[in-house]
Amino acid sequence: MEERGLIIAVAGQKGGSGKSTIAENIAVGLALQNADVILIDCDIGQRTASKWVQRRNANIEEGGKLKQIHIALQTDNIKEGVHDAAKRYDVAIMDVAGRDGRALRAAFMLADIVYIPIRPSQNDLETLDHVSELLSETQDLNTKRKVFSILTMCPTHKLVTERSDAEEFLGDFQKVMPLSKAEISERKAYRDASFYGTGVLEGDNPRAKFEIDVLIKEIRENA
Repeated sequence: MEERGLIIAVAGQKGGSGKSTIAENIAVGLALQNADVILIDCDIGQRTASKWVQRRNANIEEGGKLKQIHIALQTDNIKEGVHDAAKRYDVAIMDVAGRDGRALRAAFMLADIVYIPIRPSQNDLETLDHVSELLSETQDLNTKRKVFSILTMCPTHKLVTERSDAEEFLGDFQKVMPLSKAEISERKAYRDASFYGTGVLEGDNPRAKFEIDVLIKEIRENA
């Protein structure tokens, strides 16, 4: 079997669910563990990951002591592009646009680990039936992949029940996409980090750091 690096996809059918934020922070977390990481930006419209890497490179050029993260914009020949990246880097992370299309289906067919970010809102939760169907359709093409749903942009106030309500709803999809141990809250720390091209592990917010630490540990356990 041809040796290659780990392929991770952060994907889903709904836009605005924090996919790029998760992909960026996974990239930083693994880079801090000395992995050679490439982000594969599959969203030619937004190019959020590409712009984040540009800001990170500018930060490095100005003296910021950050680990370098590579970037590739990939919208055509996705399978070949991702496989090539995985042969050259320890980890290839696909940041997939929030809609059904070639990139989403390619992610499900190629990735070793898939994270499907879900905001605790009815609009996001209602996309899961279709995502579940796509996962079933591609299962035979990628039998060894591991898929997790992950709650993102969760309210931090203890009295808000959206999070617990979403967890109950996701129980119906436990066999197809079990819920990640990690949970990403709505925090200013994530927005600040994105602005500077960094990850929260390179900042000073302990709660945000804890959330990403849990996520990175889960990835390592399933790699």
